[in-house]
Parts: sequence; structure tokens; C-alpha cells
Amino acid sequence: MTTFATAPGAHDPIADEVAEIIRYGDSQRPRSQQQAPGPSTLGNTCDRALAYNARRTRGVSKVSDPLMAIIGTAMHAWMEYAVDLWNKKLGYERYLTERKVRFQYPDGTEGSGTADCFDTDPNRLMVMDWKILGKDSLATIKRGKPSEAYQTQTQLYGLGYANEGYDVKQVCLVGIPRSGRLSEIAVWRVDYDPKVAQTALERYESLAKLPDQLKVEEDETRWGWIPTGANPPCHFCKYFRPGEPISSTGCPGV
Repeated sequence: MTTFATAPGAHDPIADEVAEIIRYGDSQRPRSQQQAPGPSTLGNTCDRALAYNARRTRGVSKVSDPLMAIIGTAMHAWMEYAVDLWNKKLGYERYLTERKVRFQYPDGTEGSGTADCFDTDPNRLMVMDWKILGKDSLATIKRGKPSEAYQTQTQLYGLGYANEGYDVKQVCLVGIPRSGRLSEIAVWRVDYDPKVAQTALERYESLAKLPDQLKVEEDETRWGWIPTGANPPCHFCKYFRPGEPISSTGCPGV
């Protein structure tokens, strides 16, 4: 039997092939092709990325890495399975899983998203959002200082459930370690505050109008006039094109 081994330290082209397969699979899943913003998008701190999204710009990035999102998606599916089993153990549907919730922008346009979990226990009445996180991001949950994007996302889910007629008291992030132990799970929770969600919706509606106000069709470099914020999540952005000029299809980041 013939065996093949890559020399220590050498790069095997099979790694590139597998990476290409993973990227292609990710590009074909419905969430990757989704253009309308969901709660996870609306919390983005980068105004420019939201303005691109509002114009339904297709992703052009060749450097963003989808692996962490893929792992998160797989874990979310497993959590749905586990929570549904727990409901059966309880004998009733205490936890609502993967429910589509809706909200409205100030102009009356409808938006929607899929909320991970809602605890219907009268002592809780709480949105629960699973986050599959690396060590650094998990630490922000433990310190009680999750990202603004995460905080906004949970409040939008809360608004969605409230619009469905549920009494929502709290929202929470459940940080599950991507690599670690169950003893490291961290939770951040606060009271439900619809003002946070409404502010995010108003911001997005305003940014949707900004490219036309700047007349970016006349000069694509004007996309650079739209701020990115101090620490935009460029490497996770589907519009990120480092080293290339800014245009109506992509951005070199900061």
C-alpha cells in the first residue's frame, strides 16, 4: 500500500481544497444569501456596512473567514435539538426555540429575525440568545460588557417577541465556549428595553437614505464619507476588500 505524507511544516494542497469546499458551502446556505437585515446585522457598529446592506449590496469579500459562523450555526441546531428534548422531559413547551419574530421600521417596513430561545416561565419571560464564542469574546460576557452589537441583537429579539403578544421581561446572552468546558458558560442579562431596539431600527432607516443623500452614484469615493466607527469588524464583513479602492460594491476597511 502506497502512503502519502506531507513533509513537516510543508503546506498540503488538500487543505486549500477543503477550505474552498467549506467556503462554497457557506456561500450557498440561505443565511449567506440573505440580503434583508436581521437583528445580528442591525447591531453592527459600522455605519458603512449597514449602508451597503441597505442597498442590498452582494458580498464581495475574499478574505472574510466563515468558519466560526459555520460552527455557530451547527451548535445552534444542536441547541434547538437539546432544548426541544428538555421540553419533552418537562412535559410542556416551556422554551420556545427558533421562532421567527417581526418588527417594524419607523416607515412601516417590516423586518424579521429568528430568535434562538424564549423562556416562558412567568418568573423569567426572557429571550435567550446563544453565542458560541472564543476565549476573548467569552471574557466580555463574563465581565458584563458584551459588544454593542450583541446587546442590540437581544433587544431586537425581545421587541419581536413583544410584537407577537408575549410579555418580555428580560433578554440575555448565553456565551458557550467554542473550545472549552460547560463550566465556562457565561451569561449576561438585563431588563428588556424596547428603546434600544427602536434606536437601532431608526439608525438603519437613516443610513439607508445616506448613500442617495451623498449621491454616491456620481462619485463612488463618497462611500468613504460614511463612517466605520473606531473598531469595525472588517474581517467578518462581506464587503471587506483590503487593498482595493472603495466603491459601491466594497470597502478597504480602516
